[in-house]
Amino acid sequence: MQAVKNSFMVLVSIMCMLVISAEREQQMSLLVQRQRKFQLSSCRGRKKAVLIGINYIGSDSELRGCINDAQSMRALLTTQFNFSEDNMLVLTDDQPVDGQLYPTKKNMIAAMKWLVQDSQPNDSLFFHYSGHGGSVKDSNGDEIDGYDETIFPVDFRNYEAGTGQLVDDELHELLVKPLVEGCRLTCVFDSCHSGTVLDLPYVYSTFGTLQSGVRHEASKKASLTASSSFINRKLARYSSLGSEGSSHKEQNAFVDQKETNEQRLFSPADVILFAGCRDDQTSADAQMAGQAAGAMSYAFIKTLKANPEQSYMSLLNNVRNILKNEFSQRPQMSTSHPIDPNSKKTPAELLRQHQRAITKAQRELDREREKLERQEKKLILDIKKAAKANQMGACKVMAKDLVRTRRNVQKFYQMKTQLQAIGLRIQTLRSSQQMAEAMRGATKAMGSMNRQMNLPQIQKIMMDFERESELMDMKDEMMGDAIDDAFEEDEDEEESDEIVNKVLDEIGISLNQEVKNSNKKLKSELGEVPTGLKHSEPVTVSSTEKVAQTEGLSADDAALQARLDNLRRE
Repeated sequence: MQAVKNSFMVLVSIMCMLVISAEREQQMSLLVQRQRKFQLSSCRGRKKAVLIGINYIGSDSELRGCINDAQSMRALLTTQFNFSEDNMLVLTDDQPVDGQLYPTKKNMIAAMKWLVQDSQPNDSLFFHYSGHGGSVKDSNGDEIDGYDETIFPVDFRNYEAGTGQLVDDELHELLVKPLVEGCRLTCVFDSCHSGTVLDLPYVYSTFGTLQSGVRHEASKKASLTASSSFINRKLARYSSLGSEGSSHKEQNAFVDQKETNEQRLFSPADVILFAGCRDDQTSADAQMAGQAAGAMSYAFIKTLKANPEQSYMSLLNNVRNILKNEFSQRPQMSTSHPIDPNSKKTPAELLRQHQRAITKAQRELDREREKLERQEKKLILDIKKAAKANQMGACKVMAKDLVRTRRNVQKFYQMKTQLQAIGLRIQTLRSSQQMAEAMRGATKAMGSMNRQMNLPQIQKIMMDFERESELMDMKDEMMGDAIDDAFEEDEDEEESDEIVNKVLDEIGISLNQEVKNSNKKLKSELGEVPTGLKHSEPVTVSSTEKVAQTEGLSADDAALQARLDNLRRE
């Protein structure tokens, strides 16, 4: 009787501890949600994808469907979700061994870095891996179950023992840490032991509720085993309730580790992982619909082809429903921050969806209206035929149908007008949202610029610029004065020449004639008589003419005239 009483008390104490632990976890989760900021992606930015399928061709662990998985996923992304192959890397081991698309560890790491490089808010990134997965002993104590999850590059055997695998800590650093707030990364891992292969802190059940943290299934199993052993020890030793402290400490340690993981692994980016199985399960490589494929990849692609616009929770449950009858694996979903798994779309996506629905409804209304208009024309012809046949009763019946048909046509016009008005309102909302996002981005950019500005340095640069500007102005002014002076001298000389030519014109002698006379005099002195002057007569000017010519001239002009007269006489 005492043993039964002790066992009952032990069960009650364990249940109380579980309830307290659950309440504490819920409170911490709400606290983290209030303290941590994150932003959902609208997925309207760039689209990039990395797809990896490894069959390990020629090895003793060869698979059959992983390359097919990568190719099928590429077709899904390009046809259903508007991804471009120009922004997509597909690594498979049927490609050249020395190429960058051969899935070695080095190439896989390079592809992951390319995927998350320069990520921006509202980008939509996609990562898919189909191949072998495993688990190794945890090296840094951050795993509740004591094991790190891994994936296997094609050349993992070329490394020292265990170092050829990519561990979940590395995957988190490569794929999650570099992402900015508001960037969406969707990952699909079709590999064994992949439940928490990205170490995302929030794991969701099929009911859309948060599970008890990282490694939920394994830790739950371990907790049940520990509780069972604890009960057996209590029953065997008939111990009292006062010796329950060790189990309570273990439970607190579990919760503390979960809180640490949530704080350390939280990301403001919008990261979502769909894993092929729990951490303690394997993912099947099977024959699906007549083709070798991974079971998880096949189910994921099939359910998205059937309905591309479904919530995360619906997607997870639909994938599980496809697999549950033939496979024991249970796909998992985890995120980088708390989400509403039953929410299908972000507000921007909902607006686009409603806009498409309105457009579709307008097309359907137009089709129905056209049918009614054709029916109206047919009724008019039938009424005319009946009237000619003197079938007045039939004419009245068809006339009533014609009136109803015309009214329905008018109603269709009114409905289309109302839908157009709703569509304009939705367009206005979308424009307002885009403007708000643009303003938010501009505000962030301006804030970043302000933080990066060095005001003292900017002031110094402005002062240097002002000083240099003054020097340039002074040099420009000096050069302008020099140029003006040079042009003024040229102008004075030109003006002087113009005056001399004018004077010579007035007295009837050009400067060229004066030069010729000077040359003749020089030649005469040298004893040569120019042929042009042998028969010429000397020009004589009377004194009366001289006096008439010199009257009215200034002293300078008179002297010049005298010199010219002397030249003529000579």
